[in-house]
Amino acid sequence: MNDVSAASKVWKFEFDRKAPIWFLSEAQHTRESTLRSLKDCGLEGLVSLTKRDEVFTRILSERPTLILCDVDGSTETLVEFLKDLRVSIKFPSVPLLPLMNQLQWKKHQMSLFPYGIQVFAEKPVNPQDTNDRINKTLYNFQKSELERTLKGAKDAFSNAQFDQSQALFLEAKRVSPGSLPTEIGLINIQQKKGNFEESEKMIAQAQKLDKDSFSLQLLGVKALANMRTLSSRSQAMLEENLKNLIQLCHSEERWTELSEALNAKSEYFINSFEKNRSTFAKSPRALFEVSKCYFALKKEGNALLCAEEALNGGLQKVELYNLLGVLLRRSSQPQKALVHYDNAANLAPLDHRIHYNRGLNLEELGQQIRAIESYQSCLNIKPDFIKAQERIDHLKKSTPKR
Repeated sequence: MNDVSAASKVWKFEFDRKAPIWFLSEAQHTRESTLRSLKDCGLEGLVSLTKRDEVFTRILSERPTLILCDVDGSTETLVEFLKDLRVSIKFPSVPLLPLMNQLQWKKHQMSLFPYGIQVFAEKPVNPQDTNDRINKTLYNFQKSELERTLKGAKDAFSNAQFDQSQALFLEAKRVSPGSLPTEIGLINIQQKKGNFEESEKMIAQAQKLDKDSFSLQLLGVKALANMRTLSSRSQAMLEENLKNLIQLCHSEERWTELSEALNAKSEYFINSFEKNRSTFAKSPRALFEVSKCYFALKKEGNALLCAEEALNGGLQKVELYNLLGVLLRRSSQPQKALVHYDNAANLAPLDHRIHYNRGLNLEELGQQIRAIESYQSCLNIKPDFIKAQERIDHLKKSTPKR
């Protein structure tokens, strides 16, 4: 899931002149002249209100696109109005643009900022300038609303509330059609729901926005990798996407993302490695991911070679040390394996699985007492880890008492 602010970067905002705009002015001696000037701006949906109470009454059943406030003398009155409008949970959030002179703005702008007012329209009204200020106010407001909606969509996705997340992404898409982060969010939801064929269709459409997007191509690979059967065309597409993605893996994290996307089809990651060894060899993380894939395919000799190469390349990860320990123990090299288990335990002392694996290794070395201690460390962290208790019971029965 990507940075939500990216959605607004491709947003072409257009102000609808027929949209309802409320003009609030309690200044009777200037109201009519200001209203005429505003109509000259081409605002076809302009509605004139003479009292603040009218806003609070009508807003219960209507929602204007914008409220224009004619500030005549008392900016403090405007701040009071804003407090009532913004702080009260009874009223929806509505952008507001004050009409005032330069002196009023300079004096009171800091008190208006907390209410989201960053722009004012200058009096007397100039049609071109006022239109520009209205456009800027609506742009800032809807951009903020869009980013808030996308953040809500991301948060819901993170909490596995996929229906709610989808609804919010669709709302963001309505406000900002053609946004790649929004499309990626919707595709992610389809994949989380297991609708990989549907997601593949959505990816094909989204690629029209950015065919070189790493995230989009990654989702394409994930969609294909999770299909039960692949046609020859789909296999060719998967291999082509992989080829492109390998060239886009400019960071260590991207190799992990690519490997995880191919979790259901590890053999394709291996095939890519065997065809592009020089590219993979540049990244210790890439070699580690290849090692995990070989291990998943039960090719432990290849897995060990790649894991050792990743270690020699400078990668220091708990998972790598643990994998090396497992592979070396299975290849009858428990003494070497112990070194890596110790490194893993030092880096992650609260990982019960490492202590358990270390205990198995110590058993193979004939060090039953130390093995029991390692199993006990595992149980201290995770008391319900039955396998560790079973190993302790077995060793205590089989170890002769002194």
